[in-house]
Amino acid sequence: MVNFLPGFSREVGTLSHYLFSALIGFLLILVGIFNLKRDYRENGIVNLIVGIPFFLISLLFCFRPPRNKLLLFELALALGLLAFLYVFYRKWRKKKSTDPEKY
Repeated sequence: MVNFLPGFSREVGTLSHYLFSALIGFLLILVGIFNLKRDYRENGIVNLIVGIPFFLISLLFCFRPPRNKLLLFELALALGLLAFLYVFYRKWRKKKSTDPEKY
């Protein structure tokens, strides 16, 4: 087990949890690159928006665990929200450009 604070027996997480999270981030990066090459540009960009920071943060936590158990989960939610907002913006912009002007 990885303990962040010496003297406390509170377990923050195991190294295997953070390595598994890093593996998920790495797979998201691979899927993103694959989608970019196969003309699924929007999906590929979303996968990269979520995958790259998730991978880097997970690797960072392998060497320096967080103080809070939920920190990685909260970061994943924030990245998911960022990706959702990106997709929503792209669809709104595409719809706006195809609508005829009403003047």
